[in-house]
Amino acid sequence: MTETESKSLVNIEALNPAEVFVPNGGQKIIDTIAAEIKGFEADIKTEEGRKAIISLDRKIASDKRGIDKMRTDFTAKVRAQLDEINAEGKRIFNSLEDFQKEIYQPLQDWKDAEKRRVDALEENISEIKSLADFTVERDSEQLKAALAEAIARSNDGFNWEDFADRAKETIESVIIALKDKISVVEQREKEQAELEQLRKDKADREAADRAEQLRKEGEARAKEEQAERERELERQKAANEQNRINMITTKNKDMTLPEGCTGWSSLRIEAALKSIETIYERGGFDEFAETAKATYENSTDLLVKEYKVATAREAQEEQERKEKEEADKQAAIDAAAAKATAEAKAEQERKEKKEKEEADAREKDKAHRARVNNAAIDALKISAPNVSDEDLKAILKAIVLKQIPNVSIQY
Repeated sequence: MTETESKSLVNIEALNPAEVFVPNGGQKIIDTIAAEIKGFEADIKTEEGRKAIISLDRKIASDKRGIDKMRTDFTAKVRAQLDEINAEGKRIFNSLEDFQKEIYQPLQDWKDAEKRRVDALEENISEIKSLADFTVERDSEQLKAALAEAIARSNDGFNWEDFADRAKETIESVIIALKDKISVVEQREKEQAELEQLRKDKADREAADRAEQLRKEGEARAKEEQAERERELERQKAANEQNRINMITTKNKDMTLPEGCTGWSSLRIEAALKSIETIYERGGFDEFAETAKATYENSTDLLVKEYKVATAREAQEEQERKEKEEADKQAAIDAAAAKATAEAKAEQERKEKKEKEEADAREKDKAHRARVNNAAIDALKISAPNVSDEDLKAILKAIVLKQIPNVSIQY
């Protein structure tokens, strides 16, 4: 079979999808193509052999695509049938579901009502049981109130229906449990009351003993505090006397010069004289008056002598300071002039250096642009060998001047 005879190995139009796409339904197709391949021979070294291989490959590919399309078409048809089957099945199911609900609803309503009735009775039973819940501690009065409520529930005429026997047993057991619990709690409360009275009596005795002890301790403390106050008065009196003597001694000391006053400034000597005079004029030296007078006179005499020396020395120092100040001022002027000259020279040198650097940069940029332009012209010559050098330069100039839209050159 040649390529002109057929473009496939299998007659796909003659196939029935329902027979092919079942377990082993396609085996005949596979066997047919396998037999064709098994009997196929071609010389790969010749043009005819290579064409034969290509032809057989195309036939197998054509059969593959045809059979796969038949499969997808058949699958779509089967899916459409399945959708119709499912839709009708769902409609039937929903209808029967509605019938089921309709017939069962009265029974469901009865079950719901019965559950509510039983739940209500169970809740009443639980409420009665809770009266005998001893997990929470209650006193006898609270338990008696619960007992009274349980007895009342036994005679309230409530319709327990089919829970009547259970309710009666629950109420009776609760009443018995409450009575037993009340007896136990009342006995415990009685014992607790007696114990509390004993504790109160003991506390009262201890309080009286403590009060008597505190009274005695208070009296002893008062006597000790009085004695301490008297001792404190004596100590204060002695301290006051010592302070008086210390103050006189300090004033006398303040009028005494510390190891002479040689080298003091005139201002410091004036302040010292004023201070000594102020201290002495205030007085209060009592029995130390003679000593204070001698100290005052010695100190003032020495300060007056040193004051004369200090004023002469300070006049000489002031003259020397003024002379030095004039010399420093002239030196500062000379230094400022020298600095200004040096700065002007440095500025001129910096300006000349900057101008040289800018000129060098312009030359470098010019040389760089020339290299880039020459490289661009060389490239244009390769792309447009028939264009003259003058035209190429004109084109490059137009690009540089941005006269050609969307075209630029990078330097």
